[in-house]
Amino acid sequence: MCKLKGSVDKFRLKVIGDLTVDVSKISYVGTIGGSVTLGCIVSSKTSPVSHVCWYFLNQSNGSYILLKPDIIKYSKATPKKPSLTIQKLELSDNGLYICSATNEAGVTGNSTTSTHLTVINNDKPVSTGKKIVFVSICCLLVLLIITILTLKKKKPIFLLQIAHKFQKVEDDDSKLWDAFVSFKSEEEDIQFVFQNLYPKLEKQLGFKLCIHHKDFLPGKAITANIIDAIANSRRTIMIISKEYLQGGYTTFEYEVAHTEMINSKSKHEIIPIFLDKFDSCQGLMDDTLKCIVQSVTYITWPKGTNQRAADSFWKKLELAMPKKSKKDRADCCENSSLLRRSMI
Repeated sequence: MCKLKGSVDKFRLKVIGDLTVDVSKISYVGTIGGSVTLGCIVSSKTSPVSHVCWYFLNQSNGSYILLKPDIIKYSKATPKKPSLTIQKLELSDNGLYICSATNEAGVTGNSTTSTHLTVINNDKPVSTGKKIVFVSICCLLVLLIITILTLKKKKPIFLLQIAHKFQKVEDDDSKLWDAFVSFKSEEEDIQFVFQNLYPKLEKQLGFKLCIHHKDFLPGKAITANIIDAIANSRRTIMIISKEYLQGGYTTFEYEVAHTEMINSKSKHEIIPIFLDKFDSCQGLMDDTLKCIVQSVTYITWPKGTNQRAADSFWKKLELAMPKKSKKDRADCCENSSLLRRSMI
């Protein structure tokens, strides 16, 4: 059995007879939970090496502790494989190690140079500053996702303006109108269309609107007029009220508009405008209308005298309308009657 013998204070090889023992490296680095192999070189010319063992320096009392091999922590050092493998490293494994060997003649030699093991923790607790940064980034990501989902449904004006800026001009597609207006022939709905919508969009902003009261051809079936009007319009504006949801031709109009939007791969777009609050209308909508409202951005008409809300409404509506060339805007009113006659 090998025994610790001699001093390990000097960096030199200690030779006892023909027995030589030395460590491969003077330092190693391992991580907590990992493993490391400490190398040792032993040789004996006249008498074969019979035993190899390792010692660990107990820093509390300065004595060396013999490391007994086991399957969990320390490997068994042999003359052929004198290295020591330490598994499941802990901070307490930090320190100095020496290798010792004994030959069959009973001569024992120790490595004059000890090897130092440093165990580090790769999973160090994150500092308070880093924690704050990490939490802040996570919160920002969550907020960004929520914001994107919210803005996707309720697009603010600045997003509409950006989209409109990069949007292509749409008045070169041979369509007769910029929008077909679908509404119920009820007093409040008619009043909104002819006192608010038509003067603003067509008279002030230069968009060409198809309104069945003035643009449908007499003697032609209403359903045929509706199909032709939607097919020749770039948008369908739906003026949704509780009366609008009672059925009739309005149902046929938004069903045709929905089909046109699907068939044209969204080149024909639908703009729902709610005259009544959305919550009060939601329970009256059929599956087709629910599908339309869920897939596009709707606008609610701000009843009352809030000028800021009204300005925001008109701006959103303007940005949802087709992008037109400047020349077309200037000439639209002059050519509107000619365009309508070309449909006959």
